[in-house]
Amino acid sequence: MSVVKVKSALQEKGKILAQFFTLGGEIKATFRCSSEGGIHYRSLYPNSVVRGYHCPPVQQPYFNTVSLDGSVPYGELLNMVDHAYEFVISKMPKYAQAALCGTD
Repeated sequence: MSVVKVKSALQEKGKILAQFFTLGGEIKATFRCSSEGGIHYRSLYPNSVVRGYHCPPVQQPYFNTVSLDGSVPYGELLNMVDHAYEFVISKMPKYAQAALCGTD
């Protein structure tokens, strides 16, 4: 499993943005999301996007697991990455947000 985190130079730990792994021979990605964003993408791609596969139930609404088999268009995957990044940044302390945006 590979994990991608977002962190500023001022933080010791980062926040998870995405995780990539293989399940049953298929490559999957789990992206962080708002609960509304999660519902949105799961409704658009019901067979390809599901609640966070390996997350505890309490965290599942905030993660979407996506099949990377071509069933979700590339542009939508990029939108999911952008959504994940914006969501993760919004949950960081203001000083970390400023450092990431270069406004510190």
